[in-house]
Amino acid sequence: MVKNVLILLLICSFFAAILPMQARAAQQPTKEAVLENLIISMQHALQKEEQPGELSLITSRTQILLDDLLIALKNKDSASLKSIIDAYAADMALLQDQGLDPACAWPLLLNVYYEIVGMVQIVSAAPDQTCLVIKLTNSIADLISTVQTYNICVIDNSENPADPARPKIVQRQVIVKIYSFIASALNLVLCTEQPGLIDYVNLFLEFSGIFPATPPVVPLIATVH
Repeated sequence: MVKNVLILLLICSFFAAILPMQARAAQQPTKEAVLENLIISMQHALQKEEQPGELSLITSRTQILLDDLLIALKNKDSASLKSIIDAYAADMALLQDQGLDPACAWPLLLNVYYEIVGMVQIVSAAPDQTCLVIKLTNSIADLISTVQTYNICVIDNSENPADPARPKIVQRQVIVKIYSFIASALNLVLCTEQPGLIDYVNLFLEFSGIFPATPPVVPLIATVH
């Protein structure tokens, strides 16, 4: 319970800094800095996901995607994002189920496909750069979480479900889910013209789904200097 409160206070502190941006929408550098922080934090999280076999394609290629997304954001080059996502989708289409645990492979492949289709649709809709990057960041965080869910599934179906690696994966997944929640909240605050009750309910449900039975302590989000 105490850890839940600590995580909640961390998220509230983050939003205390970013929510005033809605009233200062013209301050684009401030919004860009927040997004840079979020992307860099996700890069740090992904660097800890060392995966063998087919999963290495997801992690290594997604790391490149985050690098490209950060460069496009810094250069204010929203025009390049469609080609970046198209190239990512083409590379990820090579993902196969060989070497994956049969009991866990289908949910992984289905969710990865779902997230990639969502990214392609996001860049096709052509929102402004801030909203486009927010939505893509949200999808990438969900994709990383999908890989972590697969790894947890593999351990749970193994001969050693008490593998000490499991709580470490759960801890990293909590962090990634928080990043996904932050992106969802940014999307609601900055990109939803007239948010309704259902939007806030969905955000609350996403927040409530962050925590496992015993949530770990979460590090602070990275800071851009």
